[in-house]
Amino acid sequence: MSLIQKQAQQKEDVYLNFINSIKSDVTKKIYEYNLRLFMEFCGIDKFEDLIGQQNQIITYLMSLREKKLSYNSISTRLNAIYHFYDMNDISLNKKMCHLSSTMTDCKANEDQLKHRGMPYE
Repeated sequence: MSLIQKQAQQKEDVYLNFINSIKSDVTKKIYEYNLRLFMEFCGIDKFEDLIGQQNQIITYLMSLREKKLSYNSISTRLNAIYHFYDMNDISLNKKMCHLSSTMTDCKANEDQLKHRGMPYE
């Protein structure tokens, strides 16, 4: 197999690693849809281009929070992203993503209390 063929196979494997690891057809559709939303956010259209976009996850998370999506909606979107990277042996700092989500919640609570004239400490 030539180097070009190997590179083409690796690009295809990125997607196959992800999609073939999911048993349920419904979950496959939901995860692929949510992963494509993240790709759109990153300005990319190929699954293999997600490799190297891990630094965009927190920014994406914050944008979802700004849109006032529910916790469950955000969780579903992030789980698709986490699964993609997990199935392609790419480590993520999930604690940092969770911390970013929690910090946003804390800031929102602080703003709500200040708006009501209550101290926040």
